[in-house]
Amino acid sequence: SASAQNFGAHIGGSFAKVTNSFKESGISYSIGTDAKFGLTAGAFMELPLRKSFGFRPEINFSQKGFKLNFSEGEDKVTGEETYNYLELPLIFTYKLNAGSGQVLLGAGPYFGFGISGKTKSTITVGGQTETMNASVKFDGKTEDEVTDNNTHLKALDAGLSFLGGYQLKNGLVFTAGYGLGLSDLSPD
Repeated sequence: SASAQNFGAHIGGSFAKVTNSFKESGISYSIGTDAKFGLTAGAFMELPLRKSFGFRPEINFSQKGFKLNFSEGEDKVTGEETYNYLELPLIFTYKLNAGSGQVLLGAGPYFGFGISGKTKSTITVGGQTETMNASVKFDGKTEDEVTDNNTHLKALDAGLSFLGGYQLKNGLVFTAGYGLGLSDLSPD
C-alpha cells in the first residue's frame, strides 16, 4: 500500500478458508477446507490519536471462500466457492520507530457485506460424475425456503482484523493482515 498525507490505497492477495460445522441426527460434524486465493483492494485513512497511536478505517473489496477436496472410496467431491465482500475494518494502530521507518501494528473489528459469489463443484458417486456451477446469494434464505441449486448465506459478516507491517520514510507501507471471522454465515 502507499499513502499520501493521511490517505492511501492498497492492493494484495488473500488466502481464505472456512469451517463447515453442522448437526445431523444429533451428531455434530465439522468439515475442514483448503485455502483459496482471492483479491483484496481498497482505501484507508490514517487518523493520529496520540503520539504513537492512531485509527485506520478502511473500505475494501475482499474475496473469500474455500476449496473442498473430499473422497471416500470411489466417491469424490471437489469444488470451490468464492465470496465477494465489501468490508469495513476499523483498525487501531501503534507505530514505533525502527531504522529509517516505522513498525506498524494494529487490531480492531471488521464488518463485511456479501455482494456476490459463485460455486463450482464436481461430484462423483457410484461411477457417475456431475459438474455444477451456481451462484452464491447473500439473501439469508434457509434450506426450507430454497428452490434452486444456489448457495444461500447471510449477508452480514463480522470479525477481528490484525495488521502488522513496516512503513518506509517515503510513505510506502508493506503489511500483512489476518482476519478472524466470528459470524455464522449459514442461515441454517
